[in-house]
Amino acid sequence: MKIHLLILLFCLMASSAWGSALEGRCQIEFSGSSTLHDFSGQAACQPFILFVTGNADAGLEFTDTVIFVSVASMDTDNSKRDVKMREMFESEKYPQIKASPVALSSQMIERFVAGRSGKNGTLEFNLKIRDIELPQTAQVSNLLEDDKQLSFDLAFDLSLKSYQLKAPSVLGLIRVGDQVHLKIPVQLNKDKLGLKFLPL
Repeated sequence: MKIHLLILLFCLMASSAWGSALEGRCQIEFSGSSTLHDFSGQAACQPFILFVTGNADAGLEFTDTVIFVSVASMDTDNSKRDVKMREMFESEKYPQIKASPVALSSQMIERFVAGRSGKNGTLEFNLKIRDIELPQTAQVSNLLEDDKQLSFDLAFDLSLKSYQLKAPSVLGLIRVGDQVHLKIPVQLNKDKLGLKFLPL
């Protein structure tokens, strides 16, 4: 009978200290509204390595794992709008957006796994835009696994005001709404790096 990766990791926590490294990729899809029309776009996450350590007392920790998104990669298929968007993010001074997953307790693992059935699956992380870092909670869905890969979708709404971002406008008439919706398909490759046990 197949043992799923998350269940296996949880079982390992109960008996030993261990570590693993998973190769990760993600793609960001974002959408928002304005007084003229809605808009959408995409951005590329840089490939990353998810370093995971854990034991029965501490839960799962993501050591030195930071996921970077280049502001320059954000594309709405409208060059003028993209220029204003990069100005809003001050891309020359802050060229990258950074995300860091937080440690997972057993209860948080259960909430993440709930994303397999679409019921209350969540994942918490810290998101840094410019010089402001805030906690975020994303809904987890479409959690799938095979022998080589663990994949899932994350979705959450981001407030521009919470990061002190002034939404661009045109002549003061066309204004972008504060809430931006993000959907992030994530793939974690188990085949190349897999589990690595650490001595107690």
